[in-house]
Amino acid sequence: MKKIILMSVLTLSILSYSISSSASKLLGVEVTYIKGTKEWNATKTAVECIGKGVCEFTIKGGIGLAYQSGGDGIGTLGFTEDGQFGLLVPTDVASDPYWKETFSNGTLYIGKDITISNDIKSKLKNCPQYIKAGNYKYKVDKNSILVMF
Repeated sequence: MKKIILMSVLTLSILSYSISSSASKLLGVEVTYIKGTKEWNATKTAVECIGKGVCEFTIKGGIGLAYQSGGDGIGTLGFTEDGQFGLLVPTDVASDPYWKETFSNGTLYIGKDITISNDIKSKLKNCPQYIKAGNYKYKVDKNSILVMF
C-alpha cells in the first residue's frame, strides 16, 4: 500500500512540474535519458554511452523516482503549448556530480546527434527525427529545468 501511495505522489509531482510564467508546461511523454556519448566499446562489438552529454532517450517503463542520483534521469520530452520541442527535468539533475558536466553553466551538452526512437515519434505528433549535437541553453525554475531543442 505504501508503494502505491508513494508512486501516486511521485507521479503527481512529475506531472505538476511547471516553468516560470514566461514559459509553458511541456506536453509530451515521460522519458529516461542516459548520460554519455555513443561510442564503440574496446572490442567494437557494441555501442555504449560513455563520458558527458545526453546519449539517448527511451520511453520510461513503469513508475519510479523522478530522479535517481548518479544514474539515468527521468523527464518529459515533448512540446510547449506554443509548439516548441524540448525536455523538462528536475532541477536536482544539474547539481548532481554525475550530470554536472552535461548540465553546466546554463547549457545542456549533447555530444552526438540523438535519433528519436519510433516509440517516441508514435506518441508525439510532428516529433523531430533527431536532436542535433551541441550546447542548448536551459531555463531554471525552482522545481525544473526546461531545455528547448
